[in-house]
Amino acid sequence: MAVRPLIVFDVNETLLDLQTMDPIFERIFGGKEAMRLARELGVSPSNLCLIACHTWDALGAVAAGWQAALIKRVGNEVLGVGPQPQIVGSDLNAVADQLIALSAAG
Repeated sequence: MAVRPLIVFDVNETLLDLQTMDPIFERIFGGKEAMRLARELGVSPSNLCLIACHTWDALGAVAAGWQAALIKRVGNEVLGVGPQPQIVGSDLNAVADQLIALSAAG
């Protein structure tokens, strides 16, 4: 079986709207900037898979040697330029199903 990638989510706007958290970060950490501080994961880029709803984030991840999955949202289609995400789905469930299928086939 193939080694499963470490999955990295583009949390900002893909999973959550973090603007609602600004006051909490300002109160606890003295500034909302603390929520954007990104850490080294200690794995090679090819063992990372970014899940994002922004086409340019997915393309950037693939260009950096990561795997990528794009959640297509209205007005956010796959672009025909540059390296392409390996997985494209209409929502997180569709992306998850494809990741599971790839993992099982590997």
